[in-house]
Amino acid sequence: TRFYKLALEAGSKSPTVHMNYADILVNKQQVDEAIVLLKKAVGYDPLNPQLYTALARAYRSKPDDESARAVAHRIACA
Repeated sequence: TRFYKLALEAGSKSPTVHMNYADILVNKQQVDEAIVLLKKAVGYDPLNPQLYTALARAYRSKPDDESARAVAHRIACA
């Protein structure tokens, strides 16, 4: 956990670092912060379907099901 946080504080643009730390945050119920990280990761690598899947999972863990459906639709249409 500390490695990911330090990497992000140092300005890492690695989608993998963002996604892995976001997964940790979702497990800690810090979903909003995880979604912000995952959106940044998608910006760095918009063709990576794993990022969209992780983003949909993060949204799904919130009561905002509509956002999860929208992300899932983007994945299906890619």
